[in-house]
Amino acid sequence: MASDTDFSIAKLVNDLFSTYRHPEGREYTHKEVEAGITRRAGKKLIDASYLSKLRTGTLQKPSILAVEALCHFFPVDVDYFFPSITALRKNQTERGDGERQQVLARNRLLRQHVEAMMKMLNEQAPLGDDNDDTTP
Repeated sequence: MASDTDFSIAKLVNDLFSTYRHPEGREYTHKEVEAGITRRAGKKLIDASYLSKLRTGTLQKPSILAVEALCHFFPVDVDYFFPSITALRKNQTERGDGERQQVLARNRLLRQHVEAMMKMLNEQAPLGDDNDDTTP
């Protein structure tokens, strides 16, 4: 699979062809992928010449329909074609997890502080019960 730093559409599509092989162990032909997509989608979404343009880098910005078509055939999520967005989402999730952990830690400290204060108050004599004999 492509790394986050190397994600040209040609690289991504070529990686699909090299990773997900025909049952005979070879790469699928463009015609086989076209036929498979048409069969799974129930209509023709992409043709062999379009696949060739994607794989050679002649076409660098595929349509959403083409991405959807490739996802019909190869078992990948749409996110596969947008690694920079996937990395951003992961970063946001991690940052959110860190912030959540900070809030939980503050809540634990606050709860410990309140418990300690309650313990100190419970150990002291109740107010107004100090049997002071100096009153007339």
